[in-house]
Amino acid sequence: MPARTILLVDDDDEFRSLLGMRLEKAGYRILHAVSGARATALVESDAPDLLLMDIQMPGMDGPATQRWLQGSMAARKTPVVFLSGMPEDQVGKILPKGPNIYFMRKPPRMERLLALVRHLLEEPGSSEEPTTLDLSA
Repeated sequence: MPARTILLVDDDDEFRSLLGMRLEKAGYRILHAVSGARATALVESDAPDLLLMDIQMPGMDGPATQRWLQGSMAARKTPVVFLSGMPEDQVGKILPKGPNIYFMRKPPRMERLLALVRHLLEEPGSSEEPTTLDLSA
């Protein structure tokens, strides 16, 4: 089975690179985008299985990118995990509500993030949903 594809969207090159290396070591194919606009192009061309995305980015930020995803028939059901240092009470006010939208504080604990990724991609051994802020309500 080919590796599942994760799109990392973050304007912090160092964070994106380090997280990408860790996820590649875990067996995932990683795509990188520095902005929401670049992310939308990669979603259309590569159809990733999951997005890990920063909230605050110049230009098209995370919430604007999520709204674009919701309008895309091909990407509407793609899970998105927002990663940010913002307090959770602010995140709940900024991010759109909907299924498959999650939040983890940045920097994430790698074991928690990997557990969430496995759960969202419905991989074997991932029956228990990790603790995270679920923005589906």
